[in-house]
Amino acid sequence: MWKAFNPGKKIAWMPYQPDTRIFFYRADLLQAAGIQPPKTWDELLAAAKALTKPAADGKDAQYGFIFPGQRGWNLTLAWIPFVYAAGGDIFKDGKPAFDSQAGVDALHLLIELEKYSPPDVISFGEHEVNQSVLHGQVAMGVSASAITPEIEAPDSPIKGKVTSSGFPLQSADTKPNHSAALGGWAFGVSDYSKHKDAAAFVAMWLASRPIVTEMQTHGRQHAARLSMAKDPGLLAVNPHIPAIVDILTNAEIFFRGSQGAAIGELLNVRVAQAVAGEMKPKEALDAAVGDINNYLSSHPGE
Repeated sequence: MWKAFNPGKKIAWMPYQPDTRIFFYRADLLQAAGIQPPKTWDELLAAAKALTKPAADGKDAQYGFIFPGQRGWNLTLAWIPFVYAAGGDIFKDGKPAFDSQAGVDALHLLIELEKYSPPDVISFGEHEVNQSVLHGQVAMGVSASAITPEIEAPDSPIKGKVTSSGFPLQSADTKPNHSAALGGWAFGVSDYSKHKDAAAFVAMWLASRPIVTEMQTHGRQHAARLSMAKDPGLLAVNPHIPAIVDILTNAEIFFRGSQGAAIGELLNVRVAQAVAGEMKPKEALDAAVGDINNYLSSHPGE
């Protein structure tokens, strides 16, 4: 995270809040069904199918998988880890690389997993995903790492029942270059600041280990530093921390350039069209490459 925010020698930002995507599963439901946590896509699909059950005997329907299918960043960020899990990349040397077979296969996987998701999952944002998980309606899924404090909240009905982990690989011999997209927040000092030195000291103080540990333990409950991954107080409120840190260790920033937000929106549209069945996966990704290349050629960035 430090390198992503500060790629050169100059320190521009003080990171304090990491963010990524995680794969999670209801350990109790898998155990009851005699299913091992999936390590490959075939195992994931088989488990999702087996754990999808219709409403019966006064019980709500149970779905084997869930993801944020609504058009936007959350859907794209849910797709990216599966691209990596197939051995692909999103960008390479500043150019789109997601139109590879890995990218196409990852879209096909999400489309197949729709069969075992809530029927209106393509309208689900992060909030709807998290609420379905907290209400015990799903067995597995992908969401932002911020879901974990909600899962482990004192009043959560699924507290202690969910395990977070890395993403299942396309095949057992796949060797991913990355794990998921890297995100987060950091403190910086604006060029417009009239008191840059004072502002810099405040940023460093806020990002210091004792202060950020206190903030995280009573806030978002993430490890802002590697050393915090073993902090007893933080682990007590969020036992998912080691899995999140493991994913973050090999996570990759979406795009290393000032155009990232704009080209991300272009990709979001095409990924959503593929998942919604409006375009075939390969067609959608090829269109995204064209959209992004056109944008980059007219917006060189910094």
